[in-house]
Amino acid sequence: MAWERAILPVEEGRIGAPSVKLVYEAIKVGWLKRWWCPEPDRPDWAWVANEIIFQGAQQKPSIPKDTVCEWVCQTWPIKI
Repeated sequence: MAWERAILPVEEGRIGAPSVKLVYEAIKVGWLKRWWCPEPDRPDWAWVANEIIFQGAQQKPSIPKDTVCEWVCQTWPIKI
């Protein structure tokens, strides 16, 4: 049985299995809601996540300057 058919409701003769994509999206939204929660209800891991993100944003890029090429300096083949 195709998964698209399996997730249809029982009323339509299917098994009513939950959609994995929808469950995954719901889990991500739940994590974001807890992460953005106000101070008294905020979990401890949210502070750790903030610190990791902050430290990652403060680091200098690891791409050497000479790797980046300006579009103005590039040459393009011209067919005449």
